[in-house]
Amino acid sequence: DEMNAVITVNAFAWLVGPCEIVPREDDGVMAAVKLRKCRYLEQCGCTASCANFCKRPTEGFFREAFGVDAHLEPNHEDGSCVMTFGREAPTPDP
Repeated sequence: DEMNAVITVNAFAWLVGPCEIVPREDDGVMAAVKLRKCRYLEQCGCTASCANFCKRPTEGFFREAFGVDAHLEPNHEDGSCVMTFGREAPTPDP
């Protein structure tokens, strides 16, 4: 999980914007990445677009392509987002 965070910060900053490794909230392991100001969220400004075109597809991509659990938690107030590795995303409401 920690290695996934390191790779994400180094490989995806060009896509999502400046980001940093932060501790997971539940156990303090350095396996979460905070996007200071998500470019997608900043540009779309829409909660539904964020969830349907970024959050869920990204969680699915990491699970299906790499076999890695990742949970994205966007903050619609400040435009940041935390991607936590090693934590399964909750099932979305129907």
